[in-house]
Amino acid sequence: MDALTTSLLVAVAVFLSSLVGLSLHRVVPEGHLSQETRSVILLGTGTLSLLASLVLGLLVSTAKSSYDATESRIQNYAAELILLDETLRDYGDSALPPRRLLRNYTEFLCKFCGRRPAQPESLRRAGLLVP
Repeated sequence: MDALTTSLLVAVAVFLSSLVGLSLHRVVPEGHLSQETRSVILLGTGTLSLLASLVLGLLVSTAKSSYDATESRIQNYAAELILLDETLRDYGDSALPPRRLLRNYTEFLCKFCGRRPAQPESLRRAGLLVP
């Protein structure tokens, strides 16, 4: 079930439960409609809203920490690619073909990162897949 279907189901459930609550208001005896019962219901509603806000806060915190971890991994990988290029540069002209391959690989990653998985044909055209 996707997010849109779930959210629509939740919205329908909340709407239907509010209609049931409105219809039950006519049936509930007067003794249950006192000020004390209303304050208990308000206290319960406040507790539920507090729990919902805590859950949403934890959800946002988890999403942010996941984003930060992924960003850190990408930055570390980029730093390792730069270090590899500098190491290959120290080897001189004999390391030009691997440096070109590394440059093509890096350009390919920058161009297609996040769009779709790399296909073997596109890797071969980019010079990253040696036959």
